[in-house]
Amino acid sequence: MILKLSSIISRFVIIIVMMSLTSCMGTRTNLDTIEENGVIRFTTIYSPSTYYIDTANETGFEYELAKLFTDQLDVDLEIIVAKNKKEP
Repeated sequence: MILKLSSIISRFVIIIVMMSLTSCMGTRTNLDTIEENGVIRFTTIYSPSTYYIDTANETGFEYELAKLFTDQLDVDLEIIVAKNKKEP
């Protein structure tokens, strides 16, 4: 039992090391693409609890989180509103 567990742990460590090494080989990440384009696109639904436009400003919980995230990355935010299931 302990030998089997040791074998599983060893395989897990090898997989993690291999994944770490391949990530250092110069492959582009999603973050690289976002920073290069200067914009991140978030898809959400239009509802009072997620995203909506009041008087003249965009607001909502998901919008506020996305805006904080893009401000931290210093990129623009583009909101894509998906149709609700109830919409035709």
